[in-house]
Amino acid sequence: MQDIAQLPVELLAILQRDVDERIKRDKAAKARLNGALTVRYATRAAEERQATGKDTGTIRFDDGDFTVVADLPKRVDWDQDRLAAMVERIRFNQPSATGGYGEYKRASLHTISAGFRVPYELLTGDLSQVNYSSIRAGLVEFRRQIDAVQWQLFIPMFCAPVWRWFTEAAWAAGQIPSPTVPVEWSPPKFEAVDPQKDAMANLLSIRSGTMTLAEVIAKQGRNPDAVLAEIAATNAKLDALGLVLDSDPRRVTKTGSAQTSDPATDPADGDPAANDPSADAETNPAQADQQD
Repeated sequence: MQDIAQLPVELLAILQRDVDERIKRDKAAKARLNGALTVRYATRAAEERQATGKDTGTIRFDDGDFTVVADLPKRVDWDQDRLAAMVERIRFNQPSATGGYGEYKRASLHTISAGFRVPYELLTGDLSQVNYSSIRAGLVEFRRQIDAVQWQLFIPMFCAPVWRWFTEAAWAAGQIPSPTVPVEWSPPKFEAVDPQKDAMANLLSIRSGTMTLAEVIAKQGRNPDAVLAEIAATNAKLDALGLVLDSDPRRVTKTGSAQTSDPATDPADGDPAANDPSADAETNPAQADQQD
């Protein structure tokens, strides 16, 4: 065997192929021989088996100086009707429902959401365990976290370098005069849980001076300069068409009543002399005498 193992691999492949082909030939030869023996002894074996009262099993008889052994295995016949009846009688135990699986699954998802620092309701879409106040409080904390990630991680570490590379490439290509171009970042806004309350809160913040209009617009993910220019253009178009909308604070109060003075047409706002009593006295001597 060691000598064969040292043969070249090409020769080993040839030997393996030859052995496989020889095995196939031997199997074919054996099948032909068995067929010939069956043809020669099948009838006599059946007669000998009938003479001994056997339907199956092994019998022996002589053919000259040789003893022939004929084996016919017993064939199993199943009573299909009885078998079907047995199957009908078989009853499998139905496993009982295990209580507490829902709580277990919910606890597992809570663990996953805590690991990702994402509210459970956002991770699963299951709002059955929260009310308005609790989900609002959870979203406020989550938005604070996202805001920190945006302004302390994503914008300075990704957006700013990309913008710097872009402007430097544009400057190197001669498209802009300086590689330093100011930029303002406005992340996408968060959808409000209660838009009306959020709008009123923004309005109070602007009126109290704790937040500017530009900050509120930027929180909506828009450019404050573009929004203000759009408002000015819209107001000018409404004035040109003579239209007064309920949403125009220049013409309509917060309660829906008409403004007592229109900043667009009242000269008092644009003429300081209109609010100066001395100017009226100079133009109206009679009034000056009454004042004296």
